[in-house]
Amino acid sequence: MWLNGRRVRNELLRTRFAAEHDSLTGLPNRSALRRRYDMALRAGHRPSLILLDLDGFKMINDTYGHDAGDAVLEAVSRRLDASCPAGGLVGRLGGDEFLVVLPQSSPGGTADSVQALLDCLARPIALGGEVSLVAAASIGIALPDGAITWSSQLKRADIALYRAKSGFSSVVFFRAGMQQP
Repeated sequence: MWLNGRRVRNELLRTRFAAEHDSLTGLPNRSALRRRYDMALRAGHRPSLILLDLDGFKMINDTYGHDAGDAVLEAVSRRLDASCPAGGLVGRLGGDEFLVVLPQSSPGGTADSVQALLDCLARPIALGGEVSLVAAASIGIALPDGAITWSSQLKRADIALYRAKSGFSSVVFFRAGMQQP
C-alpha cells in the first residue's frame, strides 16, 4: 500500500509540475508567475515585472529552422534563470516572451536586474557548426505604482514593451500617461 501511495504522490507532483511549467524550457509558466506575484502581494511586498521579448526570433526560425529556434529559447531560458536575482522568478509566457517577477525591488535594483539580464543575453549562442547568434531583447518594465494588480501591472509592462519594440529604446520603464496605440 505504501508503494502505491508513493506512486500516486509522485504522479501528482509530476502533474503539478507540468501544469505550472513550460514544456520546452522547464521555466514556470504564466500561472506559476501569477501565483508568485500574488504571494509577494500577500506578504506585503510590491513586486516589479520585467517583460522580455526576443528581437528577430521569427528570422531565426525562418532561417535556421524550428529546432534552432527551440535551442535558442532553451539557451536564453537557462541564462535568464541563472541571471535572475535571488527571490526573483523567470518564466516563459509563450513564444519568445519571458517574464521576470521581482517580489522586492527598488527602481535601482530593478535597473540592475535588467542590466544583468541584458548582459547574459549578450554572449553568443552556438547553434552547431560555425553558426552562433546573439539574442537581443526588447524589455518593458512595470514598477509597482498605486493600487497594483497582476492584470494592471502586466498591462503596464506590455505597454512599455510595445514602446521598446517601437524603437524608442530597447528598455522602457512604464510611466504614467503611456498608452498603447
